[in-house]
Amino acid sequence: MSIIGRDLRNLRFLIYFERFLSFFVSTSAFLALNSAFLLFFSFIIQGILVDSVLLLTAFTLTFALYNFDRLVGQEEDLVNDPEKRFFLTKLGKPWVVVAVCSLLFSFATGLTRGFDVVLTLFVSLLTLVLYSFGFPFLTRFKNILGVKNVVVAATWAFVATSLPNFSVFFVSRKTSLTLLTLVFYFIFIKLFINTVIFDVRDVEGDSAAGLRTLPLVLGINGARKLLYLVNMSLFPWLLVSWFYLSFSWMHLLVLIFSIFYGFLYIHFFVKEVPPQRIFFDLFIDGEWLPTGLLAFLLFSFLGCQS
Repeated sequence: MSIIGRDLRNLRFLIYFERFLSFFVSTSAFLALNSAFLLFFSFIIQGILVDSVLLLTAFTLTFALYNFDRLVGQEEDLVNDPEKRFFLTKLGKPWVVVAVCSLLFSFATGLTRGFDVVLTLFVSLLTLVLYSFGFPFLTRFKNILGVKNVVVAATWAFVATSLPNFSVFFVSRKTSLTLLTLVFYFIFIKLFINTVIFDVRDVEGDSAAGLRTLPLVLGINGARKLLYLVNMSLFPWLLVSWFYLSFSWMHLLVLIFSIFYGFLYIHFFVKEVPPQRIFFDLFIDGEWLPTGLLAFLLFSFLGCQS
């Protein structure tokens, strides 16, 4: 009986864990956590003391914007993400209130760091409107081949690169334009790859909705080659950064880890028959968690000894 009881407890734990994981991913909380780790990475790479208030701002902003996008209920989303759409629809109007409160909270915390932060957050909000809705006489970015990938990646790269320079812990306002450009490029490339890989996952719904995405136009093999080439551009970037910015060996280790992580998920996820959807959420949307954790461990423990 004790063995059966232990097995039942293990099974119950797995069921509860699966439900928690489903809730965490479906509500964009996991994606928001990843956004905070991306910002943490940007602080580390730029050599700026991490500001926890801005990390919280990034978390709540991402949580709000992606929930708004999913609550819109576009045709392709109903095919691509039926589980998440059902989950958010089931939560109903109270979840809209949660998303609105999260957005207001992000602007409130951002305001404590200055108007520049609020303006940066507004850029993200405006991009969401253009991405999901468009404007009169202007099609939404989601419908334009390649544009949505560039716009989404550029927007979040801009936010992640800019926010550390608005921190109360950042004394010098004479930020090197070279540093900002190089950091922006690295984050942009990583996020661009992210968006294209999710287009690979969503080919069925995008095709049904009449959208033209890079994987649909280039084919899966063509998209894979493009992403390998784009990710390889980070090697010369690394040499340029080493020469101009004199990164420490800890910076280099984190950056090299991130580049090779990119090659791994391009190899395993850009396929005709991709893995289960949950793995995309965990390993693609969650890529900044291991990168940020590695940076934290290196700079918290080894950095103190150097």
